[in-house]
Amino acid sequence: MGENIYRIFDVVWKLSLVGGYCVLLVLLARLLLKKAPKWCSYLLWGVVFVRLCCPVLPRTGISLIPERLLAVGTETMYGQSANGYGNNGVLPDVDPNGQSSWQQAGNLHAGTAGNMPGAAGLANENRNVANAIDNESDANAFGTDGADGSQAAGNAADGGYLADNRDNADGSLQITGAENGSSGAAMEESVTDTNGTAVANTLYRPVGFRVIAMVWLFGMAGFMGYHAFSYLRMRNRLHRPDGGVRQVEPGICEIDGGHLSFVMGLVHPVIYLSSGLDPESRNVVLCHERVHLQRRDYLFKPAALLICCVHWFNPLVWLAFYLMNMDCEMSCDEKVVKLLGEESKKIYSYTLLEEASGGEWKRYRGGSICALLSFGEDHVKNRIRHVLDYRKPPFWVMIGAAAVIVVLVVCLCSNPGGSGNGAGTVDRADTDNSAGVATDVDSNAETSGNIAQFPDSITTPEDFAKVTIHSREDFAAVFDVEAIEEKHSFAADQVAYDLLVRENNTNAAYAIFKALMEESASETYRKYTDPVTAAVSLLHLGDGSGAVTETLYPAGRQYPYYREDSDRPGEGSVVNVHYIFVDGSAVDIPMVMAEEMTQLWLLSFGDPGSAEDLGYGPLTGDICTRMVYGEYELRQPDRAVYRGWMDWYPVDVGSYSAYYPHVQISNYGIYTMSESVGTSGSVFRCIQAERIMATGWYDVTCERGAYDTSDAYTQLQKDLPDVTEWSGGKVYYLTDPDEAHLMTDEWMPRVLREFDMSTHTVTDTVLPVDLQLNSDTTLHVHDGYYDIYNSNPSISMRFALSGADSQHIERADILAYPGVVFDVSERTETETLAQLDLDGDGVPEKISLHPAEPVTGYSFEEYKICVNLGLGQMNCYDLRDAVLEIDGQTIEIPDSTGNMSNSIFAFSPDGEQLLIALYDDGESADPLTRIYHYEDGKPVETDRLAQDLRKAWIQDGQMVITEPYFAVQNDYIQKIYQVTSNGRLREVPQEEYVLSAWDEVELRQDITLYRTPDGDETFVLPKGSKVRMTKLDATQDWICIEITDGVKGWFRLQDGKDYSDYFSGLYFAG
Repeated sequence: MGENIYRIFDVVWKLSLVGGYCVLLVLLARLLLKKAPKWCSYLLWGVVFVRLCCPVLPRTGISLIPERLLAVGTETMYGQSANGYGNNGVLPDVDPNGQSSWQQAGNLHAGTAGNMPGAAGLANENRNVANAIDNESDANAFGTDGADGSQAAGNAADGGYLADNRDNADGSLQITGAENGSSGAAMEESVTDTNGTAVANTLYRPVGFRVIAMVWLFGMAGFMGYHAFSYLRMRNRLHRPDGGVRQVEPGICEIDGGHLSFVMGLVHPVIYLSSGLDPESRNVVLCHERVHLQRRDYLFKPAALLICCVHWFNPLVWLAFYLMNMDCEMSCDEKVVKLLGEESKKIYSYTLLEEASGGEWKRYRGGSICALLSFGEDHVKNRIRHVLDYRKPPFWVMIGAAAVIVVLVVCLCSNPGGSGNGAGTVDRADTDNSAGVATDVDSNAETSGNIAQFPDSITTPEDFAKVTIHSREDFAAVFDVEAIEEKHSFAADQVAYDLLVRENNTNAAYAIFKALMEESASETYRKYTDPVTAAVSLLHLGDGSGAVTETLYPAGRQYPYYREDSDRPGEGSVVNVHYIFVDGSAVDIPMVMAEEMTQLWLLSFGDPGSAEDLGYGPLTGDICTRMVYGEYELRQPDRAVYRGWMDWYPVDVGSYSAYYPHVQISNYGIYTMSESVGTSGSVFRCIQAERIMATGWYDVTCERGAYDTSDAYTQLQKDLPDVTEWSGGKVYYLTDPDEAHLMTDEWMPRVLREFDMSTHTVTDTVLPVDLQLNSDTTLHVHDGYYDIYNSNPSISMRFALSGADSQHIERADILAYPGVVFDVSERTETETLAQLDLDGDGVPEKISLHPAEPVTGYSFEEYKICVNLGLGQMNCYDLRDAVLEIDGQTIEIPDSTGNMSNSIFAFSPDGEQLLIALYDDGESADPLTRIYHYEDGKPVETDRLAQDLRKAWIQDGQMVITEPYFAVQNDYIQKIYQVTSNGRLREVPQEEYVLSAWDEVELRQDITLYRTPDGDETFVLPKGSKVRMTKLDATQDWICIEITDGVKGWFRLQDGKDYSDYFSGLYFAG
């Protein structure tokens, strides 16, 4: 709401400035038209009010509106307090020598199979432009677009790099905007602080602007309210029974008690006449009011008043309104005199004096809309003089007046730019035909703006790097300026795409983004944090000034909790930069915010037509902006029945559910957000800037060293925080560890990288040689495995996840925190190990979980066999037939499945004994925990639980387990087990067994319930009642059915009974 108000005021402010300029021109014209009929001046005032309410008008080359005036209106709209666009969003006197040029490879687009990143990279900043062009040309370092719109790979011997254009005599770097102190100062601001906190340039509306906008809003509401109140007050007075108003003929009424004649009404206007008028006066007044009706003044004047209320802060607008009213009345007087003849002048003047008194009605008329068309309104003295002096103007005066009116109407009702710089825009085809033979332009030379100096062979980025654009005419020689301005996108011009895309694709944008993250003081990259200076650098614009004039596409914000400024535009927003060259010509340049944290701006290639289908993020086609592949939320799962079990779950991008941390995976890296009140975490920030090349090449998970399964966990968090820290979670993604390969054709996924979001540490697992991947590959990490899924061909590959889940845990640690389940796994590619003293003799036993058969691992030959046979799985690490081994003593794990967790867990139920647990998720997600006790030097399976032990509650030697249960519907039941001294479990009988009671169900028929199990007292629950099933009795033969108002009864269960006839809405697995 607030942003919409600011945008409206932004438009009003500019319209008011242009309208004020038009008022001054019409005042001058009014002097020239002094001898002309007053309808001429009245018509010109209409032109002024058209300008005041129309933000969009056609462009012509003869407009009298200055180009600079159209930009002045918003110079203060996008200024900054501590950071921002520079000098209130304006770039004065920009020097073009500091622009950089990317020598860059193509871009791998997510979801496009078979493409790998093209060649590009960053070289040292001291390389000059000439070397950059030579190397780029030799290396053929930029790719070309494929038929599917993806960027094909290029070949580069030396890679691409950023050229600094160190053309000063001393070799120093010339910075864009260095000639202007205020602009340079604005570019000196830091982008990130030492903690990575974003303080980058923002599209920021200063507090002063917001205050002014709100003052304008309340002022407008006050003026409109006053005039509406006056109108209603007058209308009420006219309709009162004792008002003295009577209809004398259709559309005409008479008023008693004063001299007041006027027209009132917008849809059905009525003429009100003073009852005391003599016949001659009545005739002239009636003729005057009918002229108003014929010319529709009863519509035009209220509309003009409404426009004045909108522009109430501009005194020139009120002056125009005052003079327009006077000219309107005088032109009407002239018409009456022409109709009634010269002899009517005397009676007309007398009637004007008489009606000016108003009588008792005058206090109602003041300020009301009807006063606009009152016969005896203001200007009476001037009107009488004008009536008495009125003579029919000579013919030459009418010809001159008509010429002035036509010129002003055409020149004021249009904006400049329809024919380029005012001298006519050179058509691109004409330019190409007349340019002649291509000429070489020295990279250090400045063009004079003469169109002939542009070669007709500007078809490569190297050609364009040698050009400096000094005018709109120069711009039109290279690009289709009208198409770009009309579509608000550089994609409207194929030439622009070919010349500019390598500096405006994802690879180039990411390289600038990373440089800004790592080199916050580097002026080489700071120019990209301002849309004006970025446009100057990317388009090689010459001297001039620029300003952000409007937001073309306000993208939904990536950072909804950014408290410092909740109204700034979102990532992917497109703004218009209006750039005026020193010769007065101008161009409109669409700029997109490619990344929000650093406020990175590049040229927009997006499709504005896709805005209607987007609630958030960049326009379709804006290939340089950050692409969010996925978003995760840390929360409990749906239908959660376990205690303390939270994990990262995928959510819709931009959903930002309250109270939970979020993580975004994007092609710029990993971003996290926590809504913790009172912290700086309530905004997405990049915590790992790394080029993640394709959607699906990542996964987010929580891996804990210990689980919240006991009250002792709270103390463990204090004593061993490294073991219990898990809330940050881990992000796994496929990448190349050699940064030198980034954006070259040598880049390929070589490792599975684990990024710990809590400690910001990185651990790499080397991928098998010749592992087949493509852009459709997806990664899933879980239970000590990583699975790689390929869709073409369709096959999944499973590997053991190497590394330790936590720091080394001793026996004493486990006994000291009874009930806490620890993950003691240390994984390799062939087995999962743990070193733990199981028998208390002080010597740790070696525990190993591994497949029964030796692990063969991955081979490309085996992969091809699986693909040719159409097999959907290739398990390179399979625990389907698993073995648990302790110090050489093995025990087979019967009925183990391919979903068995590759983890070893240890816990102490009572602080005295130590048990081992293994978990298997089952073929159909049927949870099963196997418990082992170390007896006589070998492992012994003591019991099984139909639940994941990490989701149990273990306290004082007892385990509270939530097991799957089916009676009426699929449900969960809580059971309690006592752990004996040898690790066996004994169920503890309960008086009642609690069910999960997920959802309400509805009765399909009347049913009879008992007040107590096996009782005699019954009652009938009617059909249609909404109930929940909350618990079982001690025998588990009776189920408690509870109504929403708290009434409950017991229903006897029968083996094998289908209860679908009794209840609707029952939950069944699958």
